[in-house]
Amino acid sequence: MICQFPFNVELLFRENQFSVILDNMWPKANVKVELLDCATNHSRYKKATKIKSRIEFDNIVQGNRYKLQAYFEDTLRRLKCKKYVKYFTFNGQKKLRVIATGTGRCGTTSLARYLNNALFIDGEVAIARHETLYEIFLTHIINKETEKINDLVFSFPHNIEIAPYFSLYPESLIADRVVMMIRDGRKVVSSGIARGWFTRDTIWDKVKPQYSGSQFEKACKLWKNCNEQVIERADIIVRLEDITISLEEQKRLADAIGVCFDKNNTFPHENVSTNLVKLKWHKHEHAIFEKHCGKIMDIYYPGWKNDNLISFAD
Repeated sequence: MICQFPFNVELLFRENQFSVILDNMWPKANVKVELLDCATNHSRYKKATKIKSRIEFDNIVQGNRYKLQAYFEDTLRRLKCKKYVKYFTFNGQKKLRVIATGTGRCGTTSLARYLNNALFIDGEVAIARHETLYEIFLTHIINKETEKINDLVFSFPHNIEIAPYFSLYPESLIADRVVMMIRDGRKVVSSGIARGWFTRDTIWDKVKPQYSGSQFEKACKLWKNCNEQVIERADIIVRLEDITISLEEQKRLADAIGVCFDKNNTFPHENVSTNLVKLKWHKHEHAIFEKHCGKIMDIYYPGWKNDNLISFAD
C-alpha cells in the first residue's frame, strides 16, 4: 500500500525567491525537491539531506505558475510513498488578509478549520492555516526579532494565519483584518494548567512571560495580558461559546473579515474536554482569578460570578 509523503513541507514567498522548508523525520532518507516553471517547462532540482532542511529557489517570476515536487531519492522508499506535489502561482510577499489570535486553549484550531476553503466576497479562496512554522515564529518572539517576525508573516503563501502566540507579540498583528478569539477565562486557566502551562521545558513555555506567583496565578495573568494586548487592535472580538452554536455570530464574523457566509458550514469542535463542564477550585484561587481576570470577565462574560461553573474544594 502506498502511503502519503511523510514529511511536513512549508513554503515561504519573498520578492523573487521562495523557500521550501522540509521537516525530515527520517534523517537518513535523502529527499529530492523539484521545481517546474509551468510557463517554460524548465525544471530545477535540489536535495534535502538534513532533518530540517531549508532550500532556496532564486529568480522566481512573479505571476508565473509553478509545480513543486518532493520525493525520496531511494527507489524503494519512492515506491512506498507518494510524491509531495503542489501547484502554486508565485505572488511574492504580501500582507495577510486575516490574522486571528487568542490566549491559547480558546478555539483557534477550530477557527482555522472553519475558515479554510471559505470564499472571500471578491472571489478569492480562503486558505487558513494554524500555527505555521511555529518553532521559527516562537524563536523570533523569544528573541524579540520584530523584523524577522514581520518578514515571516508577509512570506506566508496562504491568506489567513491563525495562532494564539500573536497575542504575545501584538506588534506582529499586521493584516487587513484582525480577529480576537476569547474564551471564558476559567476554562482557559483550567485547561492550560491541565496541559502543563508554566511547568514544562518546551518552547511553548519559554515564549510565555516570566510571571511571578503560582502556576494558577501565572495562567490567570497570561489570560488577562494576552486579551488586553489584542482587544484594542482587533477588528472583531468573537466568543468561542457563541460562535460554536450561533449562526448569527458566524455571520457577524464572516461579514467582518469579508468572506461569504455559509450556514451549512458547521463550526468544528476541537479538543473538547468534558471534565471542564464543572470546575473545582479552592476559594483562594477564585480570589486570584477575580483579581487578575475579573475586569475582562465582567465585560465579556457578565454574570459569571453567579453561575455554577465553579465548585469549591474547601
